[in-house]
Amino acid sequence: MLNFEQYNENKDIDLVDLQKFFLETIFNIADSSVARRLKVGAIFVKNNSIVGMGYNHTPFDQDQSCQVQKDGGLISKPWINHDENKDGVIHAEIDCIRRMKLNNISTQGCSVYVTDSCCLDCAKELVNAKVKEVFFVRPYRITDGIDLLNSSGIPAKQVNNVK
Repeated sequence: MLNFEQYNENKDIDLVDLQKFFLETIFNIADSSVARRLKVGAIFVKNNSIVGMGYNHTPFDQDQSCQVQKDGGLISKPWINHDENKDGVIHAEIDCIRRMKLNNISTQGCSVYVTDSCCLDCAKELVNAKVKEVFFVRPYRITDGIDLLNSSGIPAKQVNNVK
């Protein structure tokens, strides 16, 4: 767990510097993804400490390519039964929540930083996880996930990219 308080006795790192660090971190985590179309990274932060992290990937016992070619473009890899309406990729937010649960780390009250705004399924999980707020850099073309967060009292805010 990285806690800035213990490394900064003079408290000279302000919240803008922390947010910049968190944003740089999510993009570094996203680089762990083997996705070609969109690499997504997420962290959960509590009391200025990173308490969880995740990135988009397929289940670990599966082929790790997150996309397949279709009609000259890349689409998210479907599940094994090849149902193109069912995404076979574990999204970064879900990956983070699962890792935290495996380690008995509470998601309640966390701030979430994610490279891309969340889809509806991830937003549902974030609401159930009782997170405090969500910061994202790149907006997704479909806003139903952000709409759900905001209507559930969880502010979802786009922030400037640091890269």
